[in-house]
Amino acid sequence: MLDFLKKIFREEKKELAYEWSEAPKRLRDLKEEELLKADEKSEKLMHKSEQVLDRLSESLDEVKGYEDHQGIEAVEDVANNFYNSRKRLINNLELSDNPVQHKNDLEEFIEEFENVSRKEEAVMKRVRNEADSLFKSIKEFHEHLEEFNNFLQDDYKIVTSIESLEKQVNEIKQVEDKKERLIEEKNNLNIEELKEEVSGLENQIEQLEDSDEWQRKIKIEDELESLQKDRDKIESELKRQLSKVERPVKKLVYNIESGNTEYNGSIQELKNIRDQQLEELETVNLFEAYELAEKEDFIDDSQAEKMRVVAEELEDFIERKKRIAKLGEEIKEKKAELKGLEVDDDRRKIVNKLSSKKEDIREEKIDEENIQEDIEGLEKKKSDLINQVETDINNLTRHKIEIKEE
Repeated sequence: MLDFLKKIFREEKKELAYEWSEAPKRLRDLKEEELLKADEKSEKLMHKSEQVLDRLSESLDEVKGYEDHQGIEAVEDVANNFYNSRKRLINNLELSDNPVQHKNDLEEFIEEFENVSRKEEAVMKRVRNEADSLFKSIKEFHEHLEEFNNFLQDDYKIVTSIESLEKQVNEIKQVEDKKERLIEEKNNLNIEELKEEVSGLENQIEQLEDSDEWQRKIKIEDELESLQKDRDKIESELKRQLSKVERPVKKLVYNIESGNTEYNGSIQELKNIRDQQLEELETVNLFEAYELAEKEDFIDDSQAEKMRVVAEELEDFIERKKRIAKLGEEIKEKKAELKGLEVDDDRRKIVNKLSSKKEDIREEKIDEENIQEDIEGLEKKKSDLINQVETDINNLTRHKIEIKEE
């Protein structure tokens, strides 16, 4: 006999495979009989709820017009208020057609119905003997509620399980839809198009730099650099020579301005020499200053010798200043030539556009990575949901069911 039963159960346990979207329907087909029974029982229980409420309403009439045996008016008022408020509660109650919500409505109702004040509690104890059917109806209500709860946890569980399964399937559909939108968004990224534009701009720069006008620009820039080096070299050498006599000239200027000695030359020229102000110096004549300093003994022999040497070195100062001025004019001309060339502006515009396109590519790649990360997250979420559907449907049936990707 035992072997026979084992054989039956072994035969009933079938191996099946469904696509995830049809899982709820397949489960409904497998559990059709249980669902019909659950539906019938839920209808009966909800109908019974109406009957229980009707009996509660009828039994509540025992409190209506209650006359206290001791003639206490306050007790009668509280009893009458209790009757009116609970009658109104019953009349306003609308029970849901959904069994789960129906049960919740019953729980909320009885909780409010039994929520009494101290006065109401004391009065209801006094009227208990005269309103026995009311308390029986309340007890019946609780028994009905317990029966309803047991039904939901047992026979109706298959219904809530399928509803839960349908929610999971809908969530999978939402995940699929979101994934499709992300894939479309990813496909709409124009990274390859931008790369082609970058390549085209780089070719434009290469062609421009191979042009005659660009080569002319390079030649002018080289010439300009050479002129600037020549000018800087002359100015640097002059400043170096002037720096050698900074201290003795400084002493001389001090003594002249202090009235310690007289100087026939230009004191402003001495100050410019002291401060190495080449732009302000038109001539440099240190011989007179040297002779004065040596005569008045303002400086030591070594400083006096420096002044003499520098005075000789700067005898060609005017020629060198002219050379600086000529180089300045040539530099100005070269800069004007460069400014007149459009090729530099053309290249600058292309380079700016190239930088912008490269930045666009960088941003698009970041977007692509983020989208791909979101897609992978959705794929994992979908896989987890499908696995959960498979686990739930196998727990509800005797069959080994595999839930497949679509």
